Amino acid sequence: MSLLVAALPPQTRSLSAPQAGSSNQESRFYELMRNTEVLTMVFDPENSGVATFQNLAAEVFYEKSSSEGENEKKGNSLRLMDVVDSCVFDTSQMRADVIRAVTSLTLNSERYEVEARKRHSLSRYEQIDDLTCWHRIVFQPITDSGRLAVLVNEYDITELKKVQLDLAVTNKTQEQFFATVTHELRTPLNAIIGLSESLLHDAVLMQGHQGAQAMKNITVIKNSGKHLAGLVNDILDLASIKRQTLVLRDDDVEIAEIARNVCDMLNSMCRPGVKLINNIDSQLPLVPGDSGRIKQIFTNLVNNATKFTEKGTIVLSAQVVKDWVRVEVEDTGIGIPEEKLNDIWGAFKQVDMSTTRKFGGTGLGLSVVQALVEAHNGKIEVKSRHKGPETG
Repeated sequence: MSLLVAALPPQTRSLSAPQAGSSNQESRFYELMRNTEVLTMVFDPENSGVATFQNLAAEVFYEKSSSEGENEKKGNSLRLMDVVDSCVFDTSQMRADVIRAVTSLTLNSERYEVEARKRHSLSRYEQIDDLTCWHRIVFQPITDSGRLAVLVNEYDITELKKVQLDLAVTNKTQEQFFATVTHELRTPLNAIIGLSESLLHDAVLMQGHQGAQAMKNITVIKNSGKHLAGLVNDILDLASIKRQTLVLRDDDVEIAEIARNVCDMLNSMCRPGVKLINNIDSQLPLVPGDSGRIKQIFTNLVNNATKFTEKGTIVLSAQVVKDWVRVEVEDTGIGIPEEKLNDIWGAFKQVDMSTTRKFGGTGLGLSVVQALVEAHNGKIEVKSRHKGPETG
């Protein structure tokens, strides 16, 4: 239907009723416009915005006729501002902006679109937010019979809005569930980690094989607790980013110091034969951002590299490029197939299930990294040769 409207040649076509002797093509065009389900109207802004054409759908919706005969005398004709007045906006400023845009249309103007809630007693839809329907309204300046006119098409998007509302409710319920579960998990996990660290201290004092075995078992408990706590934090971070409630501090961040701390922390995570190398110069300029979140970015990237690198090196480097500091984490891991490069940024995504079984992980780390980098107005990209060097 929208194509029929778009096919209207504005300099030559009129939407007024065909006169005697009109061509079959003009009569057919008029009937198509008259009977389409899209509300279609043409208004004369130079004559108080009176409607010069309405199709049947518009007449039923607005219950007013175009300016012909007795209706015009009774003041019952539809006007351009009636379209705006039937909309319900959240603020008076929004309404004022729409009125200003519509009344300032000229032949050189681009079309103006707005989505709005509408009150209409004859609507076949149930109420949404105490209103009856939603319309997408398109105001298009055209030439009608040699004069400036405004073609208005209204598309009923009520069902789409209902679906969007249902999805929003579903998403909110899911987010509340994850937030509740993760918060409930965080407290006992922190207790497990704290107790295991205390037990490790006691195990150091034990003698012989029994002490060594105790230390080994307690270390497994501690590392498992930290892994689960990290997963909980990643889920909470993703939820905060999605709700746009993540707060970033404004620090002067020393990249070299963060890299050094992360390498010290994760060096023991490397497999035998893998060397973690920090080549980041301590003379790099300070970077504005949240030091805690930037450390989280480094930690997730290096941790990801340690999982998938069985031999060779993991190298951190950085350089100043114009007004940016470019940081690279390069490893000699298994690499990523080219067709899978974009998949790694999705939450709970890994290249394939075989990597999950062999190397572990949930696929959350890189999703969090991308979100945090973009929250700092940065960019992140990946380059890889499958079964060869990988740079992220």
